[in-house]
Amino acid sequence: MSDEKQHIEREAHEHHAQHASQEHASAKQRELLAYVVAALVGGLAIGFGVHALLVPATQPQQLPAQYFATPLPLQSGIGAQAAGNKAVAYLNENWLAAQGVSATLKNATEKNGLYLVSFELKQGTRAHQAQAYVSLDGKLLIIPYGNALNLDEKLDLAPAQQEIPKNNRPDVKLFVMSFCPYGKQAEQAMSPVARLLEGVVEIQPHFVVYGDYCAGGRCKEADYCIANGTYCSMHGLNELREDVRQLCVWKYDKKKWWDYVDYVNANCSLENIETCWLNASQQAGVNATLVSECLDNEAEALLAPEAALNERHGVQGSPTLLINGVQFNGGRTPESFKNAVCSAFNTPPAECSQELSSAAASTPTGGCGT
Repeated sequence: MSDEKQHIEREAHEHHAQHASQEHASAKQRELLAYVVAALVGGLAIGFGVHALLVPATQPQQLPAQYFATPLPLQSGIGAQAAGNKAVAYLNENWLAAQGVSATLKNATEKNGLYLVSFELKQGTRAHQAQAYVSLDGKLLIIPYGNALNLDEKLDLAPAQQEIPKNNRPDVKLFVMSFCPYGKQAEQAMSPVARLLEGVVEIQPHFVVYGDYCAGGRCKEADYCIANGTYCSMHGLNELREDVRQLCVWKYDKKKWWDYVDYVNANCSLENIETCWLNASQQAGVNATLVSECLDNEAEALLAPEAALNERHGVQGSPTLLINGVQFNGGRTPESFKNAVCSAFNTPPAECSQELSSAAASTPTGGCGT
């Protein structure tokens, strides 16, 4: 084997080892944070279908008082309030927001040479009280069972971006739940991209729906289900009905789909969608009668391929953006989405040179689902 070839192979091997190491580190961080949240949350269900994976069979107990029975040497600290704020911000930014959970500081006091921080974890209408300790210097978050996290370390919980293959006309699929706030965030960012690239690529909307789960499965309440109890959606029947309506608009009048969805995202809620969608149809110029008939007669025919597509690509969360079959894990801004789609062309079209907004989304980056 030539020296040059050996050098190339050695570099490739080192690159692969480094990549594997980074992947392993990221996976270990995600595993640790999952354990942390389970220890803190206890009885609060996180995400949708995630609770059983995170919470141990034996519920975590509050850290025993005797764990810190011997006071540590007294030293000056950053202050209880500052420590509590730092701990809550760390949890929100690094894990909780991605699970649809928010932490709010309730109280922080100095106790036995540490700060005892009490906070509320909330998901929707469900709430859970939790406690943890923070070191006086504000650098360590200590949770039940004595595990500690570095509050000054920014965790990278996102999986590494797999290279997106190129072709002449990229295949772009955006999977959402119509009332997942993170799905709406992705649609709002993708809308100007779809309009900019309308003539050169089609941004296909798809929906995260669950099939064969209505009887005692993911969607336990019967009124979450549609199409003879076969399909359901995370946020209930109103969301599933709107998913179907949007599939109907895409089937019969796709040129008006983004106008319709932009209106829904800006003006409608899960509670009023059954009337608000009519306003969206009127504003977008969509035939509401046709959509209504489609919902009544074609729900199962439209949802079946969606569920099959979810399974084929392993899609479980909203939003999920697939470009040429590869999941995109980058930022959710128009410019970020545009660059991702344009990178999948063999020869990017002239439209790709137009700059779109790079403003950060107002909603924390996260997702709905497992």
